[in-house]
Formats: sequence, C-alpha cells, structure tokens
Amino acid sequence: MSDQQRTKEVHDLLKKGLDLKLQFGGHREAQVFLEQAYELVRAPQPLPSPWPEITAYRIAHLKMRGGADADWREVDRLLEQACASDILGPAPLIYRLVSLSKCGSGQPPSAQSKDVYENALGALTTIRDPQGLSHKYTGDGRPIQPQWFNLLELAVYVAELDYEPMQGWIGTDKDPFANLGFEPSAWRVIEDARTANILYPQDIARQHFEQRLRELPSCLAVEFSSSQDLKTQRPDGQWEKHTLKAAQAKDLISLLNGGRTHLPRGVEPNDTVRKRKSRLLEQLSSLLGVNLDEAEFTLWWNQSGPVDRPDSVPPIIMLVGPEVRGTSRQ
Repeated sequence: MSDQQRTKEVHDLLKKGLDLKLQFGGHREAQVFLEQAYELVRAPQPLPSPWPEITAYRIAHLKMRGGADADWREVDRLLEQACASDILGPAPLIYRLVSLSKCGSGQPPSAQSKDVYENALGALTTIRDPQGLSHKYTGDGRPIQPQWFNLLELAVYVAELDYEPMQGWIGTDKDPFANLGFEPSAWRVIEDARTANILYPQDIARQHFEQRLRELPSCLAVEFSSSQDLKTQRPDGQWEKHTLKAAQAKDLISLLNGGRTHLPRGVEPNDTVRKRKSRLLEQLSSLLGVNLDEAEFTLWWNQSGPVDRPDSVPPIIMLVGPEVRGTSRQ
C-alpha cells in the first residue's frame, strides 16, 4: 500500500472514530477505529506529520475518559507523541500536564511537568502574538466547542469524574483537526484520486505540501490558492507565476483526482475541448521540460473516472485552496 493510500485510509478511520466518539455509547467502537488509524500511520514506516501526532492525540483524548480507570502512563506516552512537534498547537501540551500529574500520584510537579507547562505557555503566547515567534502552529484560537464545555471536560478528567453524562452534548464534527484552534479544514494536497478530497487546515496543508515536495524528485508543483493567485514550481525548483491559467489548473485537478470537469458538458463543442487538452499538454511539456507522450495523455484525458497518472507524466502535486470552486471529485 502506498503512502498516499495509507493517508486516505488513516483519514477515513479517524473520521469514523470521531463520529462514534461523539455519539452516546460509541466509546469502544470509536477506539477500535482510532487504534487502527494509529497503527496504520506507523507501519511499515511512519507517515509524515501531522498524521503520527493527530492519531496519538485522538486516542489519548479518548482514553482519558476512563478517569480513575484510565491507564495514565499509556495516555502520557501517547500525548508525548502528539507533542513530538508543535504542529497541533497547545492542546496536547495542556492535556499532558494532566497526564503527568496523574502519573506522579499526587507528588510535587516534576521537572518534566514544568517543561511541558513552559511549552504550553509558549504555544498560547504564539496564538496571542504570533509576530516574530518561530512556532509552526498558527491556528487562530477560534473556540469550535464552547469554552465552558472544554473547561468542564478538563475538570472531569482531573477529578476522575464520570464522563458519561456529558456524552452527546456537542454536535458531531468529523474533522480530525477540530478543536485545536485552526480555521476549518478546507485546503487540499492533490496527487491522485485517493487523497484528492482530504481536507486540511491551511497551515498543515502547506507543511504537508512542502514535505511532499522534498520527497518527490523531479515533480511539478502547483500552488492554486485562487484564480488570481496561481504559481508553479518546475522540477528544477524554480517558482513562477502565470505559467498556468486558472482553467488549465482546474483541468489538471480533474485529471489528478479522477473527476469529470475537464470533459465536455452541455453544448461545449468538442473542438473547444480538444484545444483545451492540446494547450494543457503543451504547457505541461514546457513546464516539465519533457515531450509528453500525446497518445498516453489523450487516453488519460478521455477517461471518465479515477485513473492513475500515466508513466510518461512525471509526478505532479497541487496545493489547492477553498476559493477554487468546482474541482471536487464527482
């Protein structure tokens, strides 16, 4: 299974687990899905951030509901993994203060607890005043759940109270990155049909996009934030603006994600579509510095469903913003 296939499956397992977690009585079933996602992220080799961190955080958050019966050393181990980078912001650090206090069994705060506390304070300072700070986390701090609920939930964990009466109070949110202070997940990193509709917060999407660029040699990168903000990076690493038109970028998304938006619709003449295809082929050949096989490209263009990129076309990866409309896979 490719990393892209694993990423898609991990994302789907997280959504299923989060859906069940927020339903009354869905705790155990949710844990099954979340643990499957956790294991899949790590074998046969770890997927890149944010997936190791977010799967560890979601399982830890679920296990804390056990209160007095929770294995707090296991919870702390998971939260330590969630804090391995600062990509998720202050939430894992704040909850780790709870797990460390539980592991200490009422002992005075350890040096480790103090370090975590300082890191949490630093992360919160980043939200209040992001200028000049180097933290990667740039969530806007918007409370997706009411603040009183979050505080009550934390108090329940610390006091080892029964969580069951609180189940189902908050509406279902299947976004794996919800309640971490980011804007809603609306950005995509598109390489193929398997991961085309996975949504990320903007900052995490950009980090994932940049990491994939480092992992994909001789690829064509396209950053498509809006029709007015579109740029490409050639395989030699040079970024350029206005090398692709918005319509061409949308056709390229359709090819990568297995959609149908590049095919003729309604009264659009076939010769117009042929010209669009020919211009995109010509532009891609120029950007990639190779003469793409026209027959293979035409076969790829004419398919009406998800088809892998032909071997004659080097890797292409696109960072697509929420303002780009009409490009979801159908």
